[in-house]
Amino acid sequence: MLKDDFFFITHFSQKESNILLFEIKLNKDHEIFDGHFPDFPIVPGVFTLQMIKELTEYHLNISMNVISINKLKFLTPINPNEHINLQVEINYTFSESEVYINTASIFSGQITFFKLNKAVYKY
Repeated sequence: MLKDDFFFITHFSQKESNILLFEIKLNKDHEIFDGHFPDFPIVPGVFTLQMIKELTEYHLNISMNVISINKLKFLTPINPNEHINLQVEINYTFSESEVYINTASIFSGQITFFKLNKAVYKY
């Protein structure tokens, strides 16, 4: 789990019943940055996916497993020395056994780091 170790939730709100808005703070001293990369730390791509998953799980109070991801884009590397506070927006729907992430993004101000479209998770 990355929540409460790699990142911390500093604020949560809902835009609509299915749109979640989180403000998170990265742990810039986390050990992953010792190897990814020593002179230019960046958040690993798989961590961005895991953060979306964990934030959704946190809100819905469920555990999920990824089934499929239709489209994702890593637009700009997240350097924790430059961007420690991030915003995350997640638009989701769910059925009896699945959660659908319609869209998700990680950004700071005008900079968008990551976008995800149409992911399916089982719970």
